[in-house]
Amino acid sequence: MNEGLKILKEISCPIDFNNDEDVKNALSCCIGTKFASRWNNLVVDLAIKSVRTIMKGCDLNKLSLDVKRYAKVEKIPGGTLEDCEVLTGCMLNKDITHPKMRRYIKNPRIILLDSPLEYKKGES
Repeated sequence: MNEGLKILKEISCPIDFNNDEDVKNALSCCIGTKFASRWNNLVVDLAIKSVRTIMKGCDLNKLSLDVKRYAKVEKIPGGTLEDCEVLTGCMLNKDITHPKMRRYIKNPRIILLDSPLEYKKGES
C-alpha cells in the first residue's frame, strides 16, 4: 500500500481550480465513456458551469455541494444534445395553449400564489 501511495505522489500533478484548462483536462480524463467521447467538450463545459454555479461564494476548504438542493436536470422534449445549457436563476416551463400565445417574455413579472386561479362554480 505504501508503494502505491509513493507512485501516486510521483505521477500526480496539482490542479488550479481557477484555471479552466487544468480543470477541463482533469474532467476529460474522468469522463471517458463511448458516449462522452463524442460529446466530450459539451459534457465537460456543462459540468464546469454547473459546479461553478452551485459553488458561488463557497470556500474550497469547506466545499460541500448539495446538488439536490441547488441544481435540477430537466429534459425538455424536442431538442438536440447541442441545445443543452446551464441556466442560472429560476426556470418556468409553461405549455402553449393556443398558437397566438407569446413564446418568449422579456423581464417577466412573477407572482407566487398559494391558491388556484381557476374559478370553480359552487353548488346551488
